[in-house]
Amino acid sequence: MSNEPDLIKPAELAADVPDWTGHRGEAVWSILNAAREGDIDTLRELLNDDATLANVDYWYTTPLHLAVRQGHLDAVALLVEAGADLTHRSLYQSETLLTIAEDRGQVEVAHYLESRLSERHASRGRKQPIHEAVESGELSTVLELLSGDDSRRRIVNEGDHLGRRPLHYAVQAGNTDLVTRLFEAGAELDATGFSSDDRLGGDGFRPLTLALWHHPYWRQRNDYQMAEHLIELGASYTITIAAALGDWRGVKKMLEADSGLANDQEAGGKRPLSAAAERGYAHIVSELLDHGANPNLSEGPNCPRGYALWAAAHFGHDKIVRMLLDAGADPNAQVESSGSPTDSAGSDAIRHRLYAHGGVVDFASHFHRNNIDTIAALLSHAPELFTERIAEQAFPMCVSFGHRDLIELLLVHDIRVPDTVTYCQTYLWQNLTLTTLLLDHGMSPDLPNWQQVRPLHHVAAAGNIEAAKLFLSYGANPLAIDEEYRSTPLGWAARCGQADFVHFLIERGASDQGLDLPPWAEALSWARRRGHREIEDILDRTTAGGEQHD
Repeated sequence: MSNEPDLIKPAELAADVPDWTGHRGEAVWSILNAAREGDIDTLRELLNDDATLANVDYWYTTPLHLAVRQGHLDAVALLVEAGADLTHRSLYQSETLLTIAEDRGQVEVAHYLESRLSERHASRGRKQPIHEAVESGELSTVLELLSGDDSRRRIVNEGDHLGRRPLHYAVQAGNTDLVTRLFEAGAELDATGFSSDDRLGGDGFRPLTLALWHHPYWRQRNDYQMAEHLIELGASYTITIAAALGDWRGVKKMLEADSGLANDQEAGGKRPLSAAAERGYAHIVSELLDHGANPNLSEGPNCPRGYALWAAAHFGHDKIVRMLLDAGADPNAQVESSGSPTDSAGSDAIRHRLYAHGGVVDFASHFHRNNIDTIAALLSHAPELFTERIAEQAFPMCVSFGHRDLIELLLVHDIRVPDTVTYCQTYLWQNLTLTTLLLDHGMSPDLPNWQQVRPLHHVAAAGNIEAAKLFLSYGANPLAIDEEYRSTPLGWAARCGQADFVHFLIERGASDQGLDLPPWAEALSWARRRGHREIEDILDRTTAGGEQHD
């Protein structure tokens, strides 16, 4: 649409240098825009050069997300064939790709996604009664649903909207009895699905993997009883599982048969080296390294340069840290939202060891930790370091953690909130006293992120009327339209079920009636699709009788 708000090019995607995942900013920007525009020729060219671009993202927005959103069926199909993740979720309310297509009336795209979800994840695109029953532990309902011979095999292995099978739900619930019942009904022990993180987790988790880890930031679940139960039932006992269980003899036996297993990888991305390192099994780490384990191999999209050193450093396993560093582990290997091993070291002694091997603390960490002396010294001796990109990281961190002195130091040195902030944008109003300070020093009350989402959109989704009053008092536009949902703050409130916030905006005349919006993006449409009846009634009355002033 010609009147559609455009993406704002982020500074980090303007530089043609590799980001923390190894992808060049210009390539990421190019494929996002090609997907958004349905430019098949450019998509093919980019994917031919680097097939991994199919799953890149900028702030949790992938090329497939943009192609689905815009209804470009050919682009969607091309990206899916290239391996794009069908279980991707949206940043703002964790919608599935299928929901995104349906919300916008992209019928052909929705049908295509349904067919591919069925093929790839045995899914109809939605959570089914069997998943609800297993999740809540309703054994009688589960048995009733599995009672029909013709459909039992399908139901017991059906994927939910993210590909999780009933067995995954039983494992998450820690219900060994249900696991046994599902297995007896034909559940596939090693079927893969989404992890237990409902937005930022990852595909490829077997039930056994899920017994030991929550998601591929590799937060440990460590339900060892469940793991042993699944193994007894016949789940595949891989070297990564053996390493996580501390089975040194099992690991050694597998390596003697095939030394290449030192770098084996679970479907979800996990490798044996980090499985042992995070739990402090130094003897297994040593065995794996002796057989050629590489500590810098990727472990899923969130750990593109490995996780073993990060885990050993964070959990204070100093002996393992030394072993991994001697094996060439990268002290600066980034883990999504968790920094590098050096950033996240569990003690000063380990951090100092990492420094000696080339480790550096990310600039943003100094703001997170309120290292005001370091920042003051840099402002005095190297002010050129304080680019807009650094300011974009600094202010959200300082506001979120209440570092007023550090904020005032930046302001005294004429460092200001940039014109666009995507990095942790919502942190900027977690402390409204500090938000006010920034507004008094020039921060725009309509501060956009790269998709032109403004503070009022965010606070509308959260129902934060106090924050909304503050931004409105500084001149925020209550009718601003974002690029992702093509909606006003009223539409965001309606979509998220924030009835009080809808009242608040309507009382101030912030109706979206008469604006140039797609019909699906109007507040009333969002309320109806999401089943928010109270909001629907409010908006119906407003439409019928003019602005409401209750």
